[in-house]
Amino acid sequence: MHYLVFITVVDGRLDLLRDYERHAREVMRRHGGDVVAVFRPPNAPEQGPHEVHVLRFADAQGFAAFRADLPRTAGQAAFLESLQFLELEEVPLDAYFAAD
Repeated sequence: MHYLVFITVVDGRLDLLRDYERHAREVMRRHGGDVVAVFRPPNAPEQGPHEVHVLRFADAQGFAAFRADLPRTAGQAAFLESLQFLELEEVPLDAYFAAD
């Protein structure tokens, strides 16, 4: 299971985000997940998102357990303006590019 996370921080506080993400990654790993990639727009708009993360979990239950733990973590992170999660479904490339 893969997920995109769109992260917007208050006042460009990416320094605080990194510390927060170190803690969140530990929580993810306890639930069978991890960060696959982190992307940052070179000219992020003020209203964000300021970073986009790709997460991988072994199953939907692990992701749900991580999300259940996240409020405790997010409560410590007043600098976060928003976190938006988007579940991804992999499309096999052979089928995607196959001629009709």
